[in-house]
Amino acid sequence: MSAELHTTGPTVSGATADRLSLAFYGGVALIALAGQITAADKLGLPMLIAVPGMALLELGGVALAARSDFRRRLGETALAARILSAGVAVFAVVFNWVGHQDNLFAAGVFSFMSALGYLVWLINSGDRRRDQLRAEGKLTSTPPVYGLAQWARRPWITRRARALASADPSLGVHGSLDAARAAKRLEQRQAAIAEALRDKLARSVDPTTARIAVHTFDLDQIAARLAAQADYDGLTALLAADMTPVLLTASAQATATKKAARKTATGDNPAPRSAPGRGTSTAQRVAKAAEKMPTATPAQIASKLSLSERTVQRYLAKADATADLATAVA
Repeated sequence: MSAELHTTGPTVSGATADRLSLAFYGGVALIALAGQITAADKLGLPMLIAVPGMALLELGGVALAARSDFRRRLGETALAARILSAGVAVFAVVFNWVGHQDNLFAAGVFSFMSALGYLVWLINSGDRRRDQLRAEGKLTSTPPVYGLAQWARRPWITRRARALASADPSLGVHGSLDAARAAKRLEQRQAAIAEALRDKLARSVDPTTARIAVHTFDLDQIAARLAAQADYDGLTALLAADMTPVLLTASAQATATKKAARKTATGDNPAPRSAPGRGTSTAQRVAKAAEKMPTATPAQIASKLSLSERTVQRYLAKADATADLATAVA
């Protein structure tokens, strides 16, 4: 395990954990070795053979595990070393169990210590291997912790944010959540644009040509390009031209004046409204007059139509804005 792991925040030191883990492994290995020596003595093996033999047995499982870990860091599977290492460890556990059959408690303790020492070594070597792979960019970084509440409220967004943070650790918790929401909105918008493109193709050409176009072109890519090239400033300016205070005020004043005049002329019995579609609206009258007299001023058009100059200006401005919007869309 590396001595230190650096994060974007405070430094996290692993030196203390390494020392404690090594001391724990050493103690467990000594107890397991003592159990194997006593087991060998009970089985009638000479001490000159039992002591070095049992020491080599304990060391053999760890040595093979270390060899397999080293080869795995190089990208190999090291199956042979891993299988042989596990076999040696199992033999050590069984030897401790069989050698202490007269005392099952001792058999259980020594067998457990043999297995525990081997597992502790595997844990430590696995930590070192992951640290090295992560330092070499062969293993993804650890993702942020989002909390149970976030997972319960937005599980799919949180899952996507976790994947984004693993790919780019600089995002952090809030940055990855924002990026996940933005990606979802972008996908939904592009899907809607792509669907509108399919409808437009279906209406513009014959069905066969439309199917060919849909299967030939990547509509999602076209939707992404349309969204990237959208002229937000131009559309905002066209819409803002129809929302100026002068036009809004003039429209409200004209409506109030028209209602007051109608009420004065008809008294308590207002004339029935004409059916929709009959007659000519004021906007149409102004548009026709402007078309017939292109050089006329708003005052001249107002005088000819018996309207106020402000009303004529309002309808002329709306007509110009509508024409500009139609040109921009086309």
